Order: sequence, then structure tokens, then C-alpha cells
Amino acid sequence: MKKDEGKQKKTGLNAAQTAAVHVNEGPVLVVAGAGTGKTRVITERVLRLIQDGTAPESILALTFTEKAAGEMRDRVSDTSLSAALDTAIATYNGFGNDLLKQYGSEWGLGELHLLGDTGQLVFLREHFDEFALEYFAPISNPDGQLENLRGYVSQLKQQLVQPEAYLEYANELPVADPADALEKSKHREQAHNYHT
Repeated sequence: MKKDEGKQKKTGLNAAQTAAVHVNEGPVLVVAGAGTGKTRVITERVLRLIQDGTAPESILALTFTEKAAGEMRDRVSDTSLSAALDTAIATYNGFGNDLLKQYGSEWGLGELHLLGDTGQLVFLREHFDEFALEYFAPISNPDGQLENLRGYVSQLKQQLVQPEAYLEYANELPVADPADALEKSKHREQAHNYHT
């Protein structure tokens, strides 16, 4: 049996996953679909780095979901509680929020707070009167429309769409019929709120 095959059987990882775990220097970016073992690969890499003598406090492991971050923390703490406490394992949003809290004022940003989904809805509800809404004006379910607004903004930010670019796009949409006019109205309203 080859050495790599023994590693694969021991960890249950495939060849590509094993290669990511055993990169010796520098960062590793693991990109794969849902349910393909990203969390396990990152966890195994963290554990291998610690076993090979890397100081736990010099390791940063980031993932998108709280569930995955929790699984990684649990697995690392099963091996060594002190390593789990010293290793930075977080979501991208959580890590970014921590950086802003710690260094935001030094960077000239003042005191910033990142809002989660619920916080965003509360913010929108509190500032509802400040939005110029026609298309998104709530008729029977204000929270549903606020959720739509929140979802649009979240999607635009995730796709790195700049507010000015979206406003320009919305203003330049062609109108050939009433359906196009309604679609343009929706995008212009959303673009205005995103820009504001």
C-alpha cells in the first residue's frame, strides 16, 4: 500500500482533500460544493498544523456558516481544548466584525456594528419611513417586503455590485411594455434605496 493511500484510508479524505490538508506552507483556499467535505478538510489541516508544531494562535480558519465554524471548533477541542481556545476559527462575517470592532477607530471608521439578518430587519423597520417605496410598499405583510429589500441588498453586496453601478443599470433599463416598466420601477426603487 502506498503512503498516500494509507493517509486517505486513515482520514477518509480523497486525494485532492488530502493534498489540501498536507500543503506545508502558506494559506490554502478550499472551494467546493455543499456536502463535499470542506469543513472536514479545513479541520484536518488545522489539526495537522498543530500536530506538526504550528502554534495554535497563529492559525486562522474561516468558513461561511456558524454551523461549519462550530463543527471545526468542536473537532479541534476534542483533540486539544487549549488548541481550540487559541486557534481563530470563525465565519468570514464574524471575523470581519471582530476586526472592525478592534481596529475600526484606528482605521478612521469610527464605531461600526455589523447587523445579522434579524438586526437588518429591525433596522429597516425602524427606518421604514425614510425609504421611498412604491413597488415595495407593504400592503398586507410589511415584514415580508422588508425581507425582500434586505435580501436584494444582501445579494447585491455578495456579488460586489457597487450602488452607483446598480443605479446606473436601473436607470438605463429599456421599457418596451408595461411589464418592462414595472421591472424598471422595481430596480430603480431598489437601486435608490441601496444607494442611499
